[in-house]
Amino acid sequence: MQFSITKSIFFIFLGCIVLSSCKDEESDDYELPACFTELYDLFTDEFDDCPETKIIVYEFDGREVIAFEQGICISDAGINVYETDCEEICFLGGIAGIFECDGINFSENAVLKNIIWER
Repeated sequence: MQFSITKSIFFIFLGCIVLSSCKDEESDDYELPACFTELYDLFTDEFDDCPETKIIVYEFDGREVIAFEQGICISDAGINVYETDCEEICFLGGIAGIFECDGINFSENAVLKNIIWER
């Protein structure tokens, strides 16, 4: 029962993010670290026609992380979370409904700092 409630909270959190205002441009308030250039280009090209796709900066577990949210074009879509050195630290969502990153509930502990790109 606990797992279902926690999983529901995670998806409610994702839903709140999805319902935020949409824009098709890069944020001028934040510059991605240089190592993200290729990943950014590949991601924005691949998901350019997919609604609710985003690249978001969060503060999580005392560090800045960057989340690449795959949107609604993929039924089991998820979120790849990277540290600012481009090392992937976790994958959230997907068919398994993963909601923890490094053993910590992401939705309960991540603070949105900046939306870099969204569709």
